[in-house]
Amino acid sequence: MTALLHSLIRFYCSRSPVEFGKGRLQKIGRHFLRDKTLQVPTRHGIKVEITLPEDAGWEMLYYRRTFETGTTEAFAQLLRHDDVFIDIGANIGWYSLIASKLSPNGVIHAFEPVPFIFNKMKRNWELNGFQNEIHFNNLALGEDENGEITIYTFEGLYHGHSSLSTLNREDYKASTVPMTTLDHYIAEHQVDRIDLIKMDTEGAELQVLHGATALLEHDVPPIWVIELNTETSESFGHTPADVLDFIAARNDYHFYRVERGWGAVSRMSSTHDYRNGDNAICIPRVRDYIRL
Repeated sequence: MTALLHSLIRFYCSRSPVEFGKGRLQKIGRHFLRDKTLQVPTRHGIKVEITLPEDAGWEMLYYRRTFETGTTEAFAQLLRHDDVFIDIGANIGWYSLIASKLSPNGVIHAFEPVPFIFNKMKRNWELNGFQNEIHFNNLALGEDENGEITIYTFEGLYHGHSSLSTLNREDYKASTVPMTTLDHYIAEHQVDRIDLIKMDTEGAELQVLHGATALLEHDVPPIWVIELNTETSESFGHTPADVLDFIAARNDYHFYRVERGWGAVSRMSSTHDYRNGDNAICIPRVRDYIRL
């Protein structure tokens, strides 16, 4: 009966077009996978290794064979075969893996400050046997080019919630890692162009942008894909709209939202036109040839 229940959970989560209840079912199913390491083939043609419960949250890959479907599909539409992609807050490497598959002649710069998550990202890239150029960076990006930060992981929270803030919690573990700015990294590594950036830094997005003003003011600035999370932004004293306003003040951008990261893409009427949990896609007017 237990095996049948588990099979039904996986069938419903992977096949049903109805979203209702999938998150709860995946959490139930996680208990069936406890203390297992799985190499999960996804519908996007990449494999991802997860270990539970350490990688709690990523069990969705086992049950749904995808992650943030709306954002992933938009990301694939934006990416060209030779683009330079920067993955800020890469976690276990989902978007770097998608970029490696779809942009074999491109270059990736992936940043993940938490050491054990960083090692998972590298492992997943190696698991897929990609041959593209990728630069793995076990450091944080922020507004200090020669600094260090303390990053927190939390008991009972997905490690994707690792943050530069304690999130007003007490059940955290702290790690100290080096930090630089994106502008300094670009200059130091002589990166001559950047086409696309994904940024998910659990509330520290505005700090990253403060260290990327030269890039934002470039004649051909990059496309940005950014998580909009009200709770984590508030822990740093700003809102997701402040992040988008910072971008809009430095170049001419069009803004789109992906509903909850998983759903449909729509044009934003303003930088305040979003819901908590959406992903924003920021396309500079100079790249108007790109359509979503």
